[in-house]
Amino acid sequence: MSFGSAIRAASLGTAGTAFGAAAAGGNLHPAFVAAWVAGWLVSLVTPEGRFRGGWVLTAGLLAGPALLAAVFTAGLDPALAAVYFASLLLLARLISVSNAESHAQVHLLSILVMAGGAAVSPDITYLLIFVCYLFFVTFGLLLTHLRREVGEAMLPLPAREVVGRGLVGGTVALVGFALVFTTAVFLFFPRLTFGLGMARPASGAQVGLTDRIDLEGFSGLRENDQVVLRVWLEEGASTAELGERLGLYWRAQAMEHYDGLGWTSEHRPLAQDSSSKVDLWSDSRRSSPVTLDVEVVSSLGVPVIPVPDQADKVSVHERDSRGARIALRPTVAREVRTLGSPAVPYRFRVGLDPNRQVVDRSPPKPKHLELGEEHPAIVALADRLAEEAGRDPLRYANLLENWLSTRFDYSMESPSDPSLTHFLIERRAGHCEYFATAMAVMLRLQGVPSRVVVGFHGGRWNNSGGYYTVRQGDAHAWVEAWTEGVGWLRYEPTPEGGRGRGMEPPGVRERVADLWDSLQARWSRHVLGFDRTVQAAFGRRIATLAGDVARAFEGSRDASAGPRAAARWVLGIVLAVAVLLVLFRLHLTGGDAALELGPDARRARTVYRAFLKAARRVGIEKHRGDTPDDLLDSLARRKCAAPDTLEMAGKVVARYQASRFGGKPLSREEARFMLGQVRRIGERLQGAVPARRQDTEASCDERRRVG
Repeated sequence: MSFGSAIRAASLGTAGTAFGAAAAGGNLHPAFVAAWVAGWLVSLVTPEGRFRGGWVLTAGLLAGPALLAAVFTAGLDPALAAVYFASLLLLARLISVSNAESHAQVHLLSILVMAGGAAVSPDITYLLIFVCYLFFVTFGLLLTHLRREVGEAMLPLPAREVVGRGLVGGTVALVGFALVFTTAVFLFFPRLTFGLGMARPASGAQVGLTDRIDLEGFSGLRENDQVVLRVWLEEGASTAELGERLGLYWRAQAMEHYDGLGWTSEHRPLAQDSSSKVDLWSDSRRSSPVTLDVEVVSSLGVPVIPVPDQADKVSVHERDSRGARIALRPTVAREVRTLGSPAVPYRFRVGLDPNRQVVDRSPPKPKHLELGEEHPAIVALADRLAEEAGRDPLRYANLLENWLSTRFDYSMESPSDPSLTHFLIERRAGHCEYFATAMAVMLRLQGVPSRVVVGFHGGRWNNSGGYYTVRQGDAHAWVEAWTEGVGWLRYEPTPEGGRGRGMEPPGVRERVADLWDSLQARWSRHVLGFDRTVQAAFGRRIATLAGDVARAFEGSRDASAGPRAAARWVLGIVLAVAVLLVLFRLHLTGGDAALELGPDARRARTVYRAFLKAARRVGIEKHRGDTPDDLLDSLARRKCAAPDTLEMAGKVVARYQASRFGGKPLSREEARFMLGQVRRIGERLQGAVPARRQDTEASCDERRRVG
C-alpha cells in the first residue's frame, strides 16, 4: 500500500463515516441513501484523477435549485435539505479527487455533513460514528498536510515508511483531546436557544395509529421491537408495585363507529383551553398512589398521548425535542390529545390508581350501539350466549370475555376470508382486533353499549436501564362496555398469548435489545435533553462538589456529606489528566515508535538522549536535520571544551550509532557505564562554560588551567 493509497483510504473513511452519521437517524430517504452508497463504492474503485473537478460545480448547480424548490413547494425540512445538498457535494468531490487540495475539500465538506447529521440524527449511533469520524478526519488531515509539504514525490513511498505507529498514536491522542474538548464545551458552554429558523426533523419510527382499523388490513406489528414508550417509576418506588412485566393498558384511541368491515374514531371536539396538565377524574385532586415518568420515543401518527386506563392525571413537559411548546386538550372518551404532533422524544408524567376499575363514567350514546348487517349465524350465537347468561348484561359481558379468551386461539396468520363470520363460526382463531370486534359486536347485538380501544398492553422491565419499555410489538386492541350504575369497564377477550410481547419472558435477544435501548435512553435524557435548566443544575452540582473538596482538605467536620463523592471526582479528573499527559508525552518523544526498536537500540537511544540533554544545558541545540557528527562539530567549536571531554563525547556518539543503526549489542551494564560517561561530560561542560557571553578566550584558557 502506497502513501497515496493511505491518503485516499482516509478520505473514503472520512466521507463514509460523515454520511453514515447523517443517515443514522433514519430521516434521509432510503433511495437517496442507497444511491449515495453506490456512488461511494464507485469512488472506491475509481483511480484518483479520473474525473475532473467540474463534477462538484455541476452537482451544486443541479441539486441546489431542486432542493430549494422542494423546501418551498413540497415542505422539505430546511435542515434535511442542507444535509442532502452537502452530501451530494461531498460525494461529487470524493469521486473527483486529484490532489492534496481536493482531499482537503473532502474533509471540509465532511465537517458540514457531520454538522447536519447532528441536527437530523438524535440517535446514540451518531456518537459511535462520530468517534470513528474523528479518527479518519484527523488522520486524513495529517497525511494531506504531509503530502502538501513534501510534494507529489512522496506518493510512491510505502505507507509504512511514513505512516508508522507514531503517527497513528499521535492521531489517537489528538482524537482523545478533541473528544475531551468537545465534552467540555457541551457541558459548560451556555446553551443557545436560536436555531436559525430551522427545526430538527421528526425522528423515530412511526407507530402508525390511525383513526380507522380494518380487520383485513391488519399489519404484523407483533414482531416489531421498536420502542414506543420508556416508563420510569417515581424516585424511591420499586418494581414490586407494578411487577417485572408491565401489565398496564395504555389507552390511545376509542373506536366507536362500526360498519361491518372495521372501526372508525370520529372527530373529537377539543376543549377550547389547553394546558400542560389534565385531571381525568373529578376526584383526582388527591395524590395518586403511583407516579410514572414516561418518554415517547416513536412518532404515534395521531396527536394523542397513550395513558394507562387507570390514570388520574397527566402532566406533560412543556417542550418537545424541537423546543416547541406541548399543550394537552382532553376530549370525550377520556382520550388525551395534543395540540399538534410533538416531535419525539418528549416526556410526560402520569399519576394512576392501580385499584381503579371504572375506566370512564360518561354516559353512552347511540353510536355505541351502531351495527352493520351482521350474518344471521352471529345473531343466533349472540342470542344463545345471552340466554345462557340469563339476559344479565354484566354476566353476559363476563361470559363473552371468558368464552373468547379460552375457546379460541391467537394467530398472526392472515385468513383467507377476513370476515367476522368466518372468525366466529369457522376459523375460531385470529389477532386481537378480531377478538375485540367479536365481543363488541355481540354486546351491541344484545343492546349493551360497547367500543373497541386501541393502544398498547404489556411492556417489560429493562434491568440495564432501570425502566420499563413498551414496544410496537405490544400494540393491542380490547373492549370497553357500559354497565348501568357503574360506568365503562375494560374487558380482555384476547387469549393470554396475544396480549403484547412484553408479557412474555425475555430471552437473550430481548436482553441485548434492552442493553442497547438503555444506552439510547441515557443519550436521550443526558445529551439530547441537556438544556439550560439541566446545565444550570449540573453547574450547581459541580460547585457543591468543589465546596465539599475544599471543606474536606480543610478538615471541616460538616463535610461528611460529600467527601467520598468529591474524592471520587478528584481521583477521576487526576487519572484523566495523567492519561492525557502520558499520551501527549509519548507522542512528543516518539514513544510509540520505540515499540518498533529492539532492546539494544532502545538503550542506545536512551544514552543519546541523555547526551543531547547535557549539550542543551550549555547552549548546544540539535536542529532538525542535524546528525550526531554535526553535534560533535558544534561541541568542538566551543573552545571551552577540553580535548579529553571531546574524545569522550566522540566515543559515546560512535557507540550510539553502532547500536542504534549498526545492530551492535549493548548490554544493560555497558549502557549504565555510558550514562555515567555522559554525566561526567555534562559536568565538565558546565564547569567550562563562561558565566557571560562577553567572556574572552583567555578566561576559557584560565578555567582550563585551573581545572
